Amino acid sequence: SGDRKILLGNAITAHENALQVVTIENDPMRWSYMTVNLANALVGYSELLIGSIEKEKTLEVAIVHMESVVKAWEEGDLWVSGVDLDSNESVFEQEDRIHVQQQAKIQAFSSLAETYKKRIKGDVKTNYSLAMDAYQKSLEDYYSYIDSLRELQDKFDQPITSKHYKFQMGWVVALANLGLAYLTKVDGDELDNVNRAIEYLEDALGIIDRSM
Repeated sequence: SGDRKILLGNAITAHENALQVVTIENDPMRWSYMTVNLANALVGYSELLIGSIEKEKTLEVAIVHMESVVKAWEEGDLWVSGVDLDSNESVFEQEDRIHVQQQAKIQAFSSLAETYKKRIKGDVKTNYSLAMDAYQKSLEDYYSYIDSLRELQDKFDQPITSKHYKFQMGWVVALANLGLAYLTKVDGDELDNVNRAIEYLEDALGIIDRSM
């Protein structure tokens, strides 16, 4: 526990120092990843703290960092570009770019959702509602981008690459997280929550089946 606290403390300091150089203006994707990684390190650090006041303060700092990234995604500040069928880029170059962008977006929204569920400040129902909303937003682009990537694959007559497979696995995790969140939802109609959970989990399994 003591060693882990030291390691996390060092990681927090390293990320804070790096973010003095890496900004949303000069390297948006790296800024997104690093800011969320800093926030996740703070969440891990909070779990090692004894006093509830210190835990709450540390979690709130983590949430502020994550919310800044999520806000940037929602306002379009982080989106570089999506699928372009008329681009001179190869299918592999476009897949690679989209993979990086989508994984960064999923990481930001999913991490925020998980942190809302651990939040001490506020009431459980409100925090869980915020978590569900963040999970939902992590999947906003799912169906349109899977269809676009398939269109891209068809145009170049290329098979699904390992990068594309990993890209889809990111969606699998996001869908599974949302399904599990509905299973443990603290309010709403119980049967409706279960049905929604089944729907998202079946979507996740469907991606795995299509990727084999």
